[in-house]
Amino acid sequence: MESAYRKILVAVPPLSREWYQQPADAIRKASFALAMTPDAHLTFLGVFSPEQDLGTGEVNLVPPEELEEIIELHKDRHKARILEYAKWFSDNGVSNDVIAAQGEPEETIIRIAKEVKPDLILLGYHHKTSILDLFTCDIASKVARRAECDVMLIAPKGKTDA
Repeated sequence: MESAYRKILVAVPPLSREWYQQPADAIRKASFALAMTPDAHLTFLGVFSPEQDLGTGEVNLVPPEELEEIIELHKDRHKARILEYAKWFSDNGVSNDVIAAQGEPEETIIRIAKEVKPDLILLGYHHKTSILDLFTCDIASKVARRAECDVMLIAPKGKTDA
């Protein structure tokens, strides 16, 4: 039986933050299963933001030429983490590539999805609904509503109230 999901965009959470470890592991497990499909191609996408990493105050004080260097360093560091995350797939002959993109997560995932044209976006979901939803964004749900392809939300066991 042939799968409809050959081109899969895997949105990798920030690997430098400890609280994303469980969603990252859950996404990797789902990616393993999807990668077993013949002709599967995975695109691992990591979104980074120097403003979030450095704080907006520091970024605003950096001269433009130095800011470009800082952004490139962040992109290279982020891409290296994603390459390490995707190493098993490369080592086992699974067709894949890695993208490190700067921007706000929701907008960047949607933009890259329009460029890559995946059959499926695989995205971690670790958010419990609460009154805080009025004040915070839920990236996974927003991407799921806006994507032009199927979206699979992956949550680690016991991490949602759904």
